[in-house]
Amino acid sequence: MRHTAFFSSISGKILTTPLNRGRFGLPVLIFCGMLAAAGCRDPGQTERDRHRLTVEELTGGHTRVVWTQDTEELRDVFGGGSRLRLMGYDSRDGRGERIILPGPAPILKPLFTPDGEQVVYSVIEEDATYIVNWDGGGHRRLADGMAVATWRDPADGRDWLYIGRDVRDERGFCFPRIVRAPLDQIKAEETVWDGPLMAMDNIQLSADGRRASSLFPWPKSGVAHFPNGGFDRIGRGCWTAMAPDDSGIMWTLDGAHRNLLMADTRGDDRWTINLSQAPVIGGHEIYHPRWSNHPYLMVLSGPYTIRAGGNNIRGGGPEVEIQIGRFSRDRRSIEEWAQVSKNDYLNVYPDLWVKPAAPIPRPSPAGARVRNGEPETAWPAVTDHLAYLWRNRDAANRVETGDGEIRDCNPEPAGSARYGRHLGMDLRRGYFVDRDAGPAVAEEMGETGEFTFQAWLTPEGEGDRAAAIWGVGEGDTDVRAGLSIVDGQLCLRWRTESARLNGVEEGGGPRHLAVTCAAGRVSVYRDGEPVGEADLPSFHPGSWAGGPIYFGGTPLEGTNWSGFMEGVAWHTRALSPGEISREAAAYRATAGGRPAAETVTVRAELTEASAIPSPADIAPYRRGLVVNEYRVIEVLNGDLEAEKILAAHWVIMDGRTLKTARREPGREYTMRLEPYEGRPELQGERLSMDTENILLATYFDIDS
Repeated sequence: MRHTAFFSSISGKILTTPLNRGRFGLPVLIFCGMLAAAGCRDPGQTERDRHRLTVEELTGGHTRVVWTQDTEELRDVFGGGSRLRLMGYDSRDGRGERIILPGPAPILKPLFTPDGEQVVYSVIEEDATYIVNWDGGGHRRLADGMAVATWRDPADGRDWLYIGRDVRDERGFCFPRIVRAPLDQIKAEETVWDGPLMAMDNIQLSADGRRASSLFPWPKSGVAHFPNGGFDRIGRGCWTAMAPDDSGIMWTLDGAHRNLLMADTRGDDRWTINLSQAPVIGGHEIYHPRWSNHPYLMVLSGPYTIRAGGNNIRGGGPEVEIQIGRFSRDRRSIEEWAQVSKNDYLNVYPDLWVKPAAPIPRPSPAGARVRNGEPETAWPAVTDHLAYLWRNRDAANRVETGDGEIRDCNPEPAGSARYGRHLGMDLRRGYFVDRDAGPAVAEEMGETGEFTFQAWLTPEGEGDRAAAIWGVGEGDTDVRAGLSIVDGQLCLRWRTESARLNGVEEGGGPRHLAVTCAAGRVSVYRDGEPVGEADLPSFHPGSWAGGPIYFGGTPLEGTNWSGFMEGVAWHTRALSPGEISREAAAYRATAGGRPAAETVTVRAELTEASAIPSPADIAPYRRGLVVNEYRVIEVLNGDLEAEKILAAHWVIMDGRTLKTARREPGREYTMRLEPYEGRPELQGERLSMDTENILLATYFDIDS
């Protein structure tokens, strides 16, 4: 086992410790890690001094770090204020951390130029980009718009600045347009993005400049294809980053602000790196994670130890320092850390630049692969006249229209609906709604006069009441048409008339459902086989003006369908029986062989409760969970040996606090649990926890 070294960060020393991810995705902190976090500020650790390593021994070359610092209220974590100063650290000038621009001034998101000799940053009030030399000279306004990235063209060595234009504040600063210009010819602009909003935090480019990480916008993370090639949906969370090589690896920071959700964007591989395990973080939250210009080095701010408004990020405080992490060769863990700053101020928005002294080794094989989601298969098998497509939450849910445009299909949960363990729609307590795609779908359906709707359904209801599978409306309460289950039968309604179809019972587990309509004739298929048909003379697609599309219910009371839905496709023609059979077989190949969930049911006493945040506290998140500590009294079903556990439950849905949110210490609760790390749909949700006993196994209360 490697030795453990403690360091004094004022001279740029590092701490090394073996890090084990363990079974669960939430933070794990060992006792010696607590000592390390406390010991970082103790100058009298002479025995530990013998094991100190320099920053360059970690980074492998000349290293510079730039960041902003709040010296007054110590709470400007998001960099929106005007009382900041620009800080820097150089591993070779002997000065330690130093002031580049004294301020106080509005300084947002400082970024190194590719040569490490200058820093660009943005001023929100002016919607402008400034530049300053590393020594503090040459400070001037550089361009209109806000700096989002810098990049060196490997073909000719020219340095480029990427600028966001037409800024919008939508859950963070976003841009519908990104331009780039050579740093030595800043007026020579060219547009690289003119499409869905891209968030400022965090656009980073691959080595060839063709791929960029971002949010589109929060919380949809993905990779953009420059120039103007659309984007691939990767996951859900915040603070994305792209590896500076051509590996296609990127990350998304999870809702707990403790884990990097890693993704191979050129394949299906997914894995998680727990940042809070590091002794320099001490199990707390982190923020501002950013990949450096080196493929094995990243930088972040943390730990965030002051709880404010349902999480620790808003608390800021003097404990927040700048930390460097070095990836393992397979980039499945952070193997060593360095603390760059050591002061009594708030240190945020870091960027790291390294000039390696030796060639950078190629990544080693990744080894065992761990996936969070489902691979995309050949479904849908039929793609012509495809107007709407939604596989699951983290898939690339988009279609190419007849005129070559890209349509993103993004239904969002409403009420207490949520995502299920396979990233589909969990419709047992609410519905999903897409308020954007309706007009285009209606227009295309009106041109053909036909449609086919298909979905993969797992019912949990009794089928003895009206329940909407999907509906279309012209307002929040005006639902003009829809497909429902009434008394165990499918019912397709179009305005004032309806057609009832036999043969669709509620029980029997997952199934593929398809409904076609053409020339007033409706047909329904279950698992690729025809099971009923009826006439619907009133069907006139052009009569739908194209309002919201609802799934699993509507805003009207009593329309909720209880079950799970995924694999939704909507064609604007009636597919043939043979085509529908192919569609059913293709999706069953994806979803048919899933292993059953490993659940355990316990009766447990709540021993330590986390504070319940308000919806405003967790904004812009609209759903949130808290983690409590329990003493297990009795295992009612399944296997569990632990006497104490942590369990997370939902407390906020659709921006509203649930009536079941608050739980009382000393009371007993019966819970059906799954390991938290086995529920990938939770990774992008806001998680709040006060308990310090984070060594305990963490579960999710699946009925909350």
